[in-house]
Amino acid sequence: MTPRPQAPKLKYLVAALLVPFVVFGAYTLYERWATPLPVFSEPLYEATDLKDVKLYNQHGELEAIGQTWKGQVVLVNFFFTHCVNICPPMMHNLKTMVAPRLEGAKGVRMASVSVDYRRDSVARLQEYAAQMGIDKFPHWYLYTSPDKRTHLLARNVFKTAISEVDSGMNFIHSGLIILLDQQGRMRGFFDSNDPQAMEKLVKATRKLI
Repeated sequence: MTPRPQAPKLKYLVAALLVPFVVFGAYTLYERWATPLPVFSEPLYEATDLKDVKLYNQHGELEAIGQTWKGQVVLVNFFFTHCVNICPPMMHNLKTMVAPRLEGAKGVRMASVSVDYRRDSVARLQEYAAQMGIDKFPHWYLYTSPDKRTHLLARNVFKTAISEVDSGMNFIHSGLIILLDQQGRMRGFFDSNDPQAMEKLVKATRKLI
């Protein structure tokens, strides 16, 4: 007796194996494109308060951030290295929930800007980056300045400052992460202490790249 051809069964098996991948791909594309991110601002790189700002990164390089950030998706937060309340969990969550998942993503930069201009020198930022394990992420930059220009960024540009207690170190800021697109438009604000918000931040970043 001649055995039946197995080709139809093989065809059905291949189709069954491919279906989950097709469904997953379709869902991924839908999630990526079907719900565009809102736009909360005009391009900040043209704003007077930002376009001329120069900050030192932890490598000792002086950056005109309106130029170096332009064309990239940038995740911005404000912190200072001696902070003992909001900053440690914020930086920890960025390090564990966000930075590893965006490592290697083309055109993405994480920017943590210190508001403690008196103590957070370039040397201190380097020390902090090593202590926190931030230095292993080449897409994560820490910034400082020799004066209060980072205070002006937090207050006037990103609107994340609450108040300034004195003229130097005690600058009260929020734990929000601000997502900027390639044009410097604010596309989202994410609570750094909320794991679900950190998951949304990663997804929103991927939508923009």
